[in-house]
Amino acid sequence: MRLLTPAFLVAVVLLSACAQDSGPQVTIANVRILAPMPGRNAGVAYFMIENRGDTTITINRIDSPQYDDVQMHETTIEDGVSRMRQVESFQVNPSSEVEFKMGGKHVMMMGPTTNVLPGSPVTLEIQYDSGLLIVNAIMQDRSLAQ
Repeated sequence: MRLLTPAFLVAVVLLSACAQDSGPQVTIANVRILAPMPGRNAGVAYFMIENRGDTTITINRIDSPQYDDVQMHETTIEDGVSRMRQVESFQVNPSSEVEFKMGGKHVMMMGPTTNVLPGSPVTLEIQYDSGLLIVNAIMQDRSLAQ
């Protein structure tokens, strides 16, 4: 009787894991975290979230250890007036992406827990229905950001 080598067993386990459905494949790109405007304490985050999976995902919450209050917002134009409102969740359909950008969906970060300045690291913890994405970025000076 021939014994299986440990390397062979590891390869079988890894191939089995690859064959299983691991849920939605979610990625974050183009992360920009901007410092507050002069005289304010709310920073803002923009990014692109892509769902490469075959099921819709729902972003339920975003947190940051550097801020007491992180909220998802959306800016809309109603009767020619720009309005910003807090949104509890966002859906990202299968094989699609949602852009958080100026004038649209965005993340407001309020009540800094530390002295967060341009050049400071900021972490976003993006919770969705089947996982957690942790994004690290450097805060940019708003006046220098394009």
